[in-house]
Amino acid sequence: MPTARVPRPGPVRRFLLGSGPLKRTSDRLQALSRLVLLLTVLAVVPLAGLVGTSLSRHLDEVARQQQAHRASVPGTLLFDAAPTPSGSGSADDVPTPASWAGADGVPRTGPIPAPAGSRAGSVVRVWVDDSGVLTTAPLGDGDIAADAVAAVVLGPVSGLALVALGHVVLVTVLDRRRARRWAEGWAAVEPLWRAGRP
Repeated sequence: MPTARVPRPGPVRRFLLGSGPLKRTSDRLQALSRLVLLLTVLAVVPLAGLVGTSLSRHLDEVARQQQAHRASVPGTLLFDAAPTPSGSGSADDVPTPASWAGADGVPRTGPIPAPAGSRAGSVVRVWVDDSGVLTTAPLGDGDIAADAVAAVVLGPVSGLALVALGHVVLVTVLDRRRARRWAEGWAAVEPLWRAGRP
């Protein structure tokens, strides 16, 4: 006598943990969590691209503004820069009193970063804004690329990691709850089963 073939559930049904009267609320919660995780994975790639492109455009504009309003000028050290601590071999910059002229030609003085051990009278290039105040160098292509990559990794990918972690925590809690309920049910049925009673 031929045996009836039981149909196997399709991939969507397996992904959603099946259906029917035996499906518990915890199964539905787990299926919903899987769906949220899947949608997050599908959304991360275009979202990361959008964030990266938008930030890169913004930083390009910031770099153009900075290049238009910042200039590199020579600063002359008024004193020797602090020497490198013996044995460290480091060439770190140290704040050293110096003089420089802004874009307007007005002389200014103040501490500038100079290589440790530089002698008084040495010239160190510094960046100043339109009013001659010390500032940082304009953003370069490498800075823009690094900031854009960091934003893509820290934004959408971190969001995906949080959703994935939430899914794992939820499944762990649900599994423990199901195991506890199964143990309670078995504890109630086992004595009857061992005694051979229905």
